[in-house]
Amino acid sequence: MARFAAPNIMVGNTMLIKHASIVPQCAIAIEHLFLEAGAPNGLYTNLLISGERASALVSDHRIKGVSLTGSEAAGASIAIVAGKHLKKSVLELGGSDAFIVLEDADIDKAVEWAVVKNEQAAIDLANDSPFGLGGSVFTQDIERGKRVADQIDT
Repeated sequence: MARFAAPNIMVGNTMLIKHASIVPQCAIAIEHLFLEAGAPNGLYTNLLISGERASALVSDHRIKGVSLTGSEAAGASIAIVAGKHLKKSVLELGGSDAFIVLEDADIDKAVEWAVVKNEQAAIDLANDSPFGLGGSVFTQDIERGKRVADQIDT
């Protein structure tokens, strides 16, 4: 968010934000932070709407540009509408969820959450990026490790 919020604020633009539907509490908290920092009402406005409605909103003549961080499917949907209406757009697609374990973490819990028990699920997860993200395979069974690593596109 910061990558587009700061420059837009500096040039006097308002922002209508449609966060992912799974994080409405984060969206509301961010809006409160803007207000607590003294931002005028309307500078940053959450839109708790569906992706379909957000895509339709891009065609509104008052919307001058669009920025999306999300899935390739969401990006394609927004890009079609933005292109049709000659809107400036920035799309950050694909991504991955980092799994960071700090030194004070409950290691047993982190391992429980991180270990993939299904080989095919692990391979699919590692290959679920068009950007060639690398991966590591940890196992005590060398042949199993080779078998899994051979199926990962890095």
